[in-house]
Amino acid sequence: MVVDVPSETLAALLLGMLRVVGWLVVAPPFSGRAVPAPLKALLAVGLTLPVLPAVRADLPPLEPGPFAAAAVVQLLTGLGLGFVAFLLFQAFRTAGDLVDNLGGFALATAFDPTNQTQASVIGRFQGMLAGALLLVTDGWLVVWHGFFRSWEVLPVDAAFDARAFAVAATDGLGQMLLLGVQIAAPMLAVLFVADVGLGLATRIAPQLNAFATAFPVKILLTLTLVGYTFVAMPGAVTSTADTIGATLLQVAG
Repeated sequence: MVVDVPSETLAALLLGMLRVVGWLVVAPPFSGRAVPAPLKALLAVGLTLPVLPAVRADLPPLEPGPFAAAAVVQLLTGLGLGFVAFLLFQAFRTAGDLVDNLGGFALATAFDPTNQTQASVIGRFQGMLAGALLLVTDGWLVVWHGFFRSWEVLPVDAAFDARAFAVAATDGLGQMLLLGVQIAAPMLAVLFVADVGLGLATRIAPQLNAFATAFPVKILLTLTLVGYTFVAMPGAVTSTADTIGATLLQVAG
């Protein structure tokens, strides 16, 4: 049995897959080594099929030069949109890293095989928890909705706007830091008060050497109260998913 597939359909499938592959390589929750490469390839094919008519409607000329340029633009577009989503989602790991640095867990870093980076204990746990909440709360549907809408405002024959991506990446970095501080604010306040109390105790009674017990006290406080930062996680994940979807549309134009 021979299936005759038009060349326009194959070209549209390839261009659409390049944008989806660029997205899957960088954006949560499917980025990282936790999702195998064959599964990402199957996801790229399956996620391109719904937008295939829109991609085919704006298909560039099927000539080597224009088609190669369109392929590079699609890959860069997917990587750019995925990087913006990755920046905003990193706020949860940033919040955990802030708690680790002030709580005394920064020294207990371990290699994270899923991201190929060194990660602290609470930072890695909050990143994994945020990824699970993104799937459970259907926030990933909001993120994917924003990504699919990018084909409406940024078709395959459009030019790559590096300036728009640079502005979005800069804004995303600021939002990541702000959201990370907001999530970790309760623990940061407690640990700051603990440092102030230990400093006052040292000034009042230097012979007690209060800073000698600073590490055990702060670790105990972190382990006891870190659960309060998890209370804000579901709402923060939902809000971040909405922000990512809106930002993707803003980046696309």
